[in-house]
Amino acid sequence: SRFEAGISEARANWIMKWVQRTLSDGAVLVRALGEALGRFGFTAGALEHLGPFLGPLYAWQAAMPKGAFLQLPVMVKIILRYILNQLQVGHYKVDCGTDSVEGDDDSRADAKAEGEDVAKGGWECRGSVPTHAARWWYVRLNRQDHP
Repeated sequence: SRFEAGISEARANWIMKWVQRTLSDGAVLVRALGEALGRFGFTAGALEHLGPFLGPLYAWQAAMPKGAFLQLPVMVKIILRYILNQLQVGHYKVDCGTDSVEGDDDSRADAKAEGEDVAKGGWECRGSVPTHAARWWYVRLNRQDHP
């Protein structure tokens, strides 16, 4: 079987609607762009091909007053159209190939964030060791322990 990674259809739809509305308006509240860039950042974590296009958006947003409602520069319009096109044609999932081969699965991990606590843990599965026999690891970070 094949595996895919990416963002949910709901997140892709939210981004597409936001971009369509913003392009239609031809202008954006800088604060709202900052909020959208937060979601775009998570999206680029899963869809790495979009990451380089966010830099100019972050730069423009950072240089403008947060409360300003500004016309979109041509560069921003082009980038937003590109992101919209990528999502519209279904590029919100990335093919990860087929089932892993023996020895390919070195770890299984998960992470969580709650309040100001961040944690990551998992099993070290080197050599195809099943999780019930694998070594467990866990890291917890918070402001008190790690200022």
